Amino acid sequence: MRTVTETSWRCFPVRLVYLVTLLAICSGCGETQMAPEHRELILRLSTATSTEDPANLKVVEDEVNRLSTASEMTPEQARSIMAIVSLAKQGDWESARDRAYALRDGQKPTAQDIEAVAARKLPDVVRPQKKNHRKNSG
Repeated sequence: MRTVTETSWRCFPVRLVYLVTLLAICSGCGETQMAPEHRELILRLSTATSTEDPANLKVVEDEVNRLSTASEMTPEQARSIMAIVSLAKQGDWESARDRAYALRDGQKPTAQDIEAVAARKLPDVVRPQKKNHRKNSG
């Protein structure tokens, strides 16, 4: 009869392979992270695809080409945006919009983003004056 320890060690290689495979799959999960200075470009792309506006799409495409040529954007970031632009140019606006939204929503906040949210000034809340609705008895 095998002990629990012997059974556990026998399954160890299988568990290790499973764990390594799971980590390899999950390590590629998520959207391409854009530099904070390029986040506005993602918003423009989302707007262009949701409104199905070829002119705005062209503006985004030209800006990505400019940034890419000037080495101000990584090739991975440029490919990510240009893949969405390509879908829209082929007429698949719905898929382009969905991917643009996923890219936008997949951005992880930076320390600067968190500081900006914490430091933002919220509008003052105007509360109505309480009125005394009781009648004076007297």
